[in-house]
Amino acid sequence: MENCLDTFRTYIKALGEKLKIEDLDLDENNDCYLAFDGKYFVKCSVDAEKAQVCLLAYIGSLPGDKEIFYRGILKSCHFWCDTAGANISLDPADGTLLLTQYCDMSMLNSDAFYNVLEKFVNAIEHWDTKRLEEWMAMTGNETEASSATASPGDGGVPGMMMFGA
Repeated sequence: MENCLDTFRTYIKALGEKLKIEDLDLDENNDCYLAFDGKYFVKCSVDAEKAQVCLLAYIGSLPGDKEIFYRGILKSCHFWCDTAGANISLDPADGTLLLTQYCDMSMLNSDAFYNVLEKFVNAIEHWDTKRLEEWMAMTGNETEASSATASPGDGGVPGMMMFGA
């Protein structure tokens, strides 16, 4: 179990080097929070018992007509055709949409982790754009669309690393 945590820390350190972020490391809960372009927030964590890395991002909340949007989500998740291998789900606590991805550590190294993270962030960006376009088309009111640009929680995430422009 400790070996998985050490390996995950190695991935995070290598990511920091690649992105030129000094001292990128895990927090006291062994998580790493990242922000891309100042608007896409990703929590990177490890499930040491299952030897899996988990990526998680809030991608927004549902519009008024949920049934139409649920159908669109289910179509997009069919064989992960529109999610780059990630899953979309509802946060049971508040009903917001989450994009999550688990990766077996046996299939990763530092470069593979970087590639998985890059695809994951691209999927967040896709859903941010796609979701806004769909909601505007469905409701005719862009104010109902909650942007993925808001960070999870109240007032941001402590220790968030920001990069991009």
